[in-house]
Amino acid sequence: MKFPTTKRDAPAAIWRRWGLTIQPANDIAEAMLRTLKSGDEFVGRFQRKRSLKQLRLWWGLMRLLVDHGEFPSLESASDATKIASGHTQILIFPDTGEAVMLPLSISFGSLPQDEFQRVFEVALEVICSRWIIGVGKETLQKEVFRAIDGPSAIGERIIKSEGKTS
Repeated sequence: MKFPTTKRDAPAAIWRRWGLTIQPANDIAEAMLRTLKSGDEFVGRFQRKRSLKQLRLWWGLMRLLVDHGEFPSLESASDATKIASGHTQILIFPDTGEAVMLPLSISFGSLPQDEFQRVFEVALEVICSRWIIGVGKETLQKEVFRAIDGPSAIGERIIKSEGKTS
């Protein structure tokens, strides 16, 4: 099996932690491991698997902002929240010197879970301090979980099981 060298083309090797060791959790990871000689050292980078539930919560928060008349669309709510949260890049036009702030992506491929968690926490603070004033972030999060999960409202339990205490 040939492994691509660019991040964009990298295979989705999944690993599972057991105590102080890691084990392959899919065929791609196992094939990668087989290419290494026993006892050899190697360097790698790991990132936590992204939380689909937390991404659904992001879009639930954006829906709430649209429903409260703060923004005309989910995309504009998301872009404004990312900009207000500092998840941005600055683009400078070389011919005019004009600087424009653009929101960065929160897609699974562009942002690891740890970084998304930081953006998400800041976004909750921004939403509660700028657009839905007077509601605490824990209350807001629970409200959106109920909206996206329905009567079972399992989202809160999932966040807690991922190590968050909200």
